[in-house]
Amino acid sequence: MNISFKVENQLIERTDEMTVVADSRNYLYADFEFSPEWTGTVTAVFKNEGVSYTAVLDSENKCAVPWEVITEGRFSVSCFCGNRITANRAYVDVLPSGYEEGETPAEPTPDAYANMVSIFEGASQKADAVYTAYRNGELKGEKGDKGDRGETGAFFHRYSLQETQVGEWIDGKPVYELTFHLNITESTELDISSLKIDTVVQIQSLNTIEGVVSGDYRINNRDYVGTTVEYGTNLLFVAIGNNTIPEGESAELIIVIRYTKTTDTAVSG
Repeated sequence: MNISFKVENQLIERTDEMTVVADSRNYLYADFEFSPEWTGTVTAVFKNEGVSYTAVLDSENKCAVPWEVITEGRFSVSCFCGNRITANRAYVDVLPSGYEEGETPAEPTPDAYANMVSIFEGASQKADAVYTAYRNGELKGEKGDKGDRGETGAFFHRYSLQETQVGEWIDGKPVYELTFHLNITESTELDISSLKIDTVVQIQSLNTIEGVVSGDYRINNRDYVGTTVEYGTNLLFVAIGNNTIPEGESAELIIVIRYTKTTDTAVSG
């Protein structure tokens, strides 16, 4: 499902009437229409409850909406490009969903329960017979073909300072993730040419160090806001706001980038 936005100069407005419901993943996309001065790479910014997520638009000015912002209430949408055109914020209302986790099912009726016990006992007997046959070497056959890769579970995510494959992009290419833990004394550029980036899927400024919220950074154990991260060809630009860093100190922040690589081949169809 797509939600649509029109950006005229620096003003953004939502142009669709779709109803957005909370808790969806890999379903909601945003597409944008821009006035002529918006040229080059455009980055969308999604924000909910003080946490910001960025996504670089593809050649059709479209990107996936980060599932983290699709919670009951509303989230904001903005964008920027170049050096630098910015826009105000548009808001998307989100209805509560019926999705639940960890709910205990209702106790079945006695007849249904008795039927389930009977089925289970029969299945258990069959399993015992199959296991016995396996132990006796009666089930050994030729090795089958390798199965398809299963989906990565959503309950746990490990951020790594090493390049890690974390998913698959819409063109079938693997999606990789790399985390940067930075201590910098001024706004800086990171040379990431060695990553062989084809498409930037998402850039996040996490900065959850000792309670620092996303989009912030820390100087001498004090929290500041204003982190800006932009991607240019083979470079990652990290701006740390307008605060002056005292001599001998540094700003601590965490950047996560997800991307596809030119060395991989897209899957047709």
